[in-house]
Amino acid sequence: MVYRVPSAVLKALNTVTKRRVRLEWSNDRFATVGGTMDVYDSDFTCDATSQVRWQASCAAIDVDHRVNQLTTWVRAFLEIKGVRAQWWTIPMGVYRIGGMVINGRYTNFELEGLEAVIKDYRFHIPRSLPMQPQDTPQITLSKLILEAIPTANIIWLIKTAQQPMAPVTFDRDRWAAIDGDSSSKSITGAYSADCYVNRVGTFVAERTVINPTDPVWTITVDKGVKVSSSTTLTRENMRNVWTVWAAPSNAPVIGPLHIWDSNPFSPTYAGVDPIRFGAAGASSFGIVTGFYQSPLMRDLQMLELAGRKRLALSLSARRYVSITSIFNPTLDAGDCIGLIPDGSDHQENFVIEKVNYKMDDAATQITLRAQGPMALVESEGEEITGAPV
Repeated sequence: MVYRVPSAVLKALNTVTKRRVRLEWSNDRFATVGGTMDVYDSDFTCDATSQVRWQASCAAIDVDHRVNQLTTWVRAFLEIKGVRAQWWTIPMGVYRIGGMVINGRYTNFELEGLEAVIKDYRFHIPRSLPMQPQDTPQITLSKLILEAIPTANIIWLIKTAQQPMAPVTFDRDRWAAIDGDSSSKSITGAYSADCYVNRVGTFVAERTVINPTDPVWTITVDKGVKVSSSTTLTRENMRNVWTVWAAPSNAPVIGPLHIWDSNPFSPTYAGVDPIRFGAAGASSFGIVTGFYQSPLMRDLQMLELAGRKRLALSLSARRYVSITSIFNPTLDAGDCIGLIPDGSDHQENFVIEKVNYKMDDAATQITLRAQGPMALVESEGEEITGAPV
């Protein structure tokens, strides 16, 4: 979900003369608002690689005694004002208070997004899903969220998940059934998607952004824009071959399906066919295999989407960018932005994986992900009766 403001507000970011961060707080999930407070030392992070996407820290003076770490939720807002312009309010997330440090009149807050509420509410006994045989993945996901947060707003943007959900049993982890980490056999994982809470507190289920498309913002590095950049160089979690299959309950195994880096000019090239011919023709990176299985995937197309997502995310280059003279607090993880180097007219597009805002300094730090590699897909067919071990 992309948060947008009028173009006039974006143009005014370079001329912002005033800004303040305000919290609204509530002890009844915002059925009522208990009050507001201005905060300082504000630090907000939106991270697509974290199971709790929005997290923040801040400090305040003379906090209301009713604000606490047990029942209080807060809505954060950044208010900005440019030269000869009116104040503009930008939402910066909805949180529960995860911790407080009180020192006289001063209070420091640690804030965590609402996914944390779902993560805490684990299943008391193993849970068989769907709850009703006719329930779709969308209905099941919504029920799991609403059990934990009855007032939650949920937006479902996965258009292909219209059939009743395949049966599956989860032991304890509610969030792993909804989304979870990269290895979870979750509802969104089966559809190459993510579920997260956006900056206005709504749960969103949508396809994972794999390849950068039209950028929502472009950064031109020149005398007015100071951008420091570094590229992460590590083999950690890199996989150039993925084997994906589905093992539905009381049904034949689907797959396995193999997806690999098929670009012969890529440093992680896996060769012509690493399944049949091993590492013959592969780059000196070698063959590094990843595996993913979900009983919720129904056909080879879903297997292919899951494999392509994992290949792209595991091989795409990460670039750490610090923007010191432009402040754009409307950017979210999952947005596409363009970078134009100094003195160049060539633009390269990236997906934001993580963005951090230091409000008092008007500084933005971004981790960008480049486009994933080319991929070849080979299936061993739907009639196979076994699965990789």
